Amino acid sequence: MSLLTKTSSDAHEGEGYPGAPLQEKELHGGEEGTEHSVAPALTEAQETKLWRRIDLRLIPIITLMYLFCSMDRGNIGNAKLDGLMTQLNLTGDKFNIALMMYFIPYSLLEFPSNLVIQVIRPSRWVPGIVVLWGLIM
Repeated sequence: MSLLTKTSSDAHEGEGYPGAPLQEKELHGGEEGTEHSVAPALTEAQETKLWRRIDLRLIPIITLMYLFCSMDRGNIGNAKLDGLMTQLNLTGDKFNIALMMYFIPYSLLEFPSNLVIQVIRPSRWVPGIVVLWGLIM
């Protein structure tokens, strides 16, 4: 005797895939048995509409991120041209050494930070490291 239940993907039925078949799981004695699922079939028009929606949501955010990233990279060059070397009395290679003091820890800690994001949600991790950086500085 099999008991059929709806999966979590059924909650999205009708939101973007009208007429998509339901996914069903077969349960035997409280444990999951074999899974019978059918992927929702999209017409070409539905797929084009879906990709357009994804593009319209992602492209503006990615564009802003790229803009802020390039502004951030340009700031140190602008500060150097605006008199940073004379104000901080940086001579010779001291400016390059000071610049590397920020990039080496960034390079070393980027990978472990991405591993932490798999455990802690990014919505908690990013504000947490911003507050921590603010407390340290």
